[in-house]
Amino acid sequence: MFERFTEPARRVVTAAVEESQTAGDALVDEEHLAYALFRDPDGTASRLCGGEVTLDRLKAAFTAANRRGGLSDADTAALRELGIDVDAVVTSFESGLDPGRLLPPRKPARRHRPFSKAAKRVLTLALREVVSRSERTLGERDLLLGLLRNRALAAGVFEGLGVRYADVLARPV
Repeated sequence: MFERFTEPARRVVTAAVEESQTAGDALVDEEHLAYALFRDPDGTASRLCGGEVTLDRLKAAFTAANRRGGLSDADTAALRELGIDVDAVVTSFESGLDPGRLLPPRKPARRHRPFSKAAKRVLTLALREVVSRSERTLGERDLLLGLLRNRALAAGVFEGLGVRYADVLARPV
């Protein structure tokens, strides 16, 4: 599959591994793929998102989503309508713990960093994007579309930042 990746898409995957190493994570996850896509503020992913998503905004959104246990902004809004303030619950719970205790635990790093199930699914969905358009190569746009189609943590984060699959698909590369 990797032979179908364009050179920029290969650099994104390599950068995702670096993001995982920097964070001290044992797995490369969809979060790392997202960070790698937005390392270049003038890159394809940034342009496809209308320049609205920056690496800093993305990292802050992932941190907030991880802190809420992966709940999206839409999920927390729905709970708020039921009278449950997720942020207040988390803050109250954290007050008795060490700061950041609710963030996912970091697993010991290994020399070889395998991809998580979510990250593998992103890559599979990106490849499906290519196949659906009868194209031969997988680029950065396809990786972004894979993140948006995965309907996991990253999709919720991007949705909260105003990035929609249909909008990205409609924009010219």
